[in-house]
Amino acid sequence: QIYGGEIVFNEEGSDRPLWEFEKVSGTFAVDPAAKSVAVEVFGDMGFLPFSLNLHGGPDRIEAVVDMPQIALKALQPVPAEEDALDISLARADVDGTLTMDMKGDTVRFEGKAGLRDFSVDYYRLAGEPVEGLAVAFSGTAEFSFAPFSLNVGASEVSVDGVPFAVTAMSFVREPASTRAVIKGKLPATDCQTLFSALPFAMRSNLAGFRFGGVLSADVDVVVDFRSPDDAVIEFDVQNQCE
Repeated sequence: QIYGGEIVFNEEGSDRPLWEFEKVSGTFAVDPAAKSVAVEVFGDMGFLPFSLNLHGGPDRIEAVVDMPQIALKALQPVPAEEDALDISLARADVDGTLTMDMKGDTVRFEGKAGLRDFSVDYYRLAGEPVEGLAVAFSGTAEFSFAPFSLNVGASEVSVDGVPFAVTAMSFVREPASTRAVIKGKLPATDCQTLFSALPFAMRSNLAGFRFGGVLSADVDVVVDFRSPDDAVIEFDVQNQCE
C-alpha cells in the first residue's frame, strides 16, 4: 500500500519504506507469476497534483492519468524559456490514457490536455509580449524524451477559446533548436468572436471596433523558437469580415 508521505512495500507482514512524497496514497501490487504490476495512486508532489491508475507488464504499460495544475517550470526536459516562448508561469492539465511501449521510447496519449498562462514575444504577432495565452487539445499524440519531441495527428485544438481543426502538429527540442510545425484549419467563425478572443496586445490599435461576417483559414506554420525571424507562417484566408 501507499500511505500519505511515503510508498511502502508490504513484505511478509512488515512495511519497508521505498520513496517519500508529499500527500500520496493508494495501492501498489505485483503479480510475479503473470509478470504484471498494478498501481492506483493519488496525491500531490508539490508541483504535480495527480491521480494515476496503471497496469501492465514488461512489454506494455497503460495508465489512466488526471493531472491538473502542473507547474511546467518544475519539469525537465521542458524548457522554461526560449527566445520567443516563455512557459515559466505556465500551468498544464492532462486527463487521458497513456500507453507506453517498454521496448521503445515513445509514449502515446489519448484524451484532453491544456496549457495556459504562457507568453510569446514575437514581433509578427505584436509589438510587445503576448501574455496569458491558453491552448486546449483533444485527440491523440505521441511523444518521446531523447530528444524531447511531440507529434499530434488529427485533433481538435482551441486557442484562447477559438477552435481549430489540426491535421498535423509537431514539437521537437534539440540542442540547437526548439522547432514547432502546425498545419490546420480555422472553420468559418464569427469575426467579432475572433477579434474578442485575440490578446489585447494584438488588437490594442483596433480597440472599440466591432465586426460582422465570418472568416475561415488554412494555416501552415514552421517556427524555431530560438530563431523566430526565420519562421514560415502561411495563411489561405477566406475573409468575409466587415
